[in-house]
Amino acid sequence: MPCAIEGDFSCLDDPNDNNFPTGPFTFLGQFPTAIFNQSVYALFAEARVNPFDTLEIVGAVRYEDYGDPVGATVNPKVSALFEATDFLSFRGSIGTTFRGPLAADISPAGTSFVQGIDAAGGAFKATDTVGNPELEPETALTYSVGALIDYRGFNFSVDYWTYEFEGRFALLPVQAIASAISNSSVSDGTQSVNCDSPFAQFITFAGGICDANTVANDISRIRTQTVNGPDVTTRGLDFSIGYSRPVGGIDLSLGANATHVLEYSFTDFEYEGLLFDNGYEASGFANYNRDPGTVSPWRASAFVNARMGAFGLSYNFTFIDGVDDNRCPDDGPCTQTPEFGPTDFGRTVDSFSKHDIFANLTVPIARANVRFTAGVENILDEDPSAARLEYSYDPFIGNALGRTYKLGAKVTF
Repeated sequence: MPCAIEGDFSCLDDPNDNNFPTGPFTFLGQFPTAIFNQSVYALFAEARVNPFDTLEIVGAVRYEDYGDPVGATVNPKVSALFEATDFLSFRGSIGTTFRGPLAADISPAGTSFVQGIDAAGGAFKATDTVGNPELEPETALTYSVGALIDYRGFNFSVDYWTYEFEGRFALLPVQAIASAISNSSVSDGTQSVNCDSPFAQFITFAGGICDANTVANDISRIRTQTVNGPDVTTRGLDFSIGYSRPVGGIDLSLGANATHVLEYSFTDFEYEGLLFDNGYEASGFANYNRDPGTVSPWRASAFVNARMGAFGLSYNFTFIDGVDDNRCPDDGPCTQTPEFGPTDFGRTVDSFSKHDIFANLTVPIARANVRFTAGVENILDEDPSAARLEYSYDPFIGNALGRTYKLGAKVTF
């Protein structure tokens, strides 16, 4: 119950609000039970043709019908593989995609969470997320080209890929809503707010009142919903290399994989005539207060495996590129607090690398095989870089466990 006495709703900011009946005894919102039902019908066809022995073309088409109010769609795709020589091939594909909203996305019911709000000095505030009956489908154009080499145990591939999204599903950004009502660049929660701001319609203030004495710390709840947000384009390169051969009775294999994000750009976020956020480039930034979250320009891994009979040894290496915190202005400190003043803590999240080594031994015992494993992760005990998050590090880049030892056994019959 939102109030102290069962059945009493007098403590609510809005006694008529049955979607999120909140009061002083409820941090997360209460919401009624919702039952959703949705039927989706689809047809799919695929054909493969070989005009020449060295050329393979695959064509596919998919029809989907989500019914009212979403509608139906037809999406084709074509891919091809051309073997230029015995060891060199080229491949490519192009197609369209369609994502219809789920039943919950277009329902007026919703859920509640809590989130640290920058404009309120990082204080946790409730956010109410509701559906949007006017939500339209999300579409995308995707294409890629690549080359492959496979020669005497050596293999290498490189692919260039692009995704161009239109009408991408997105939540109205609560951070942008809270910041838009501030009357100053101060973000410690003591700054006054503009009650006449068009963004104030998404905010419930303490006591349900916004006047000349209201400050950002008085934000009680922020309402958001799923909408067709900004268009997004992301491009990148994928690399893969490997080699395997027996060496002196040892089966040796090694390889590496890497992804490089060339672009992850967003257009302006506009909804119902309001500009929630300007367009931006997300690659190389932490994006803690905006989509899509941390985007490292480079991510890579490498391995070396050696096996001799029942004994195996492997070494793994992981690298994740660092990012900059986009919330930090170029001409001032990242943030400030009443207690400690200005700070640049976490302005740059440094890259993180990790070295692991594992060994395994398979021993037949009676009618079973026992596989013993032992390993050490993060051999160099590297700490993650500082980040201005609740954990004080970015879990999408670093690992706070430090050097970790593992022992295990698996029995198969």
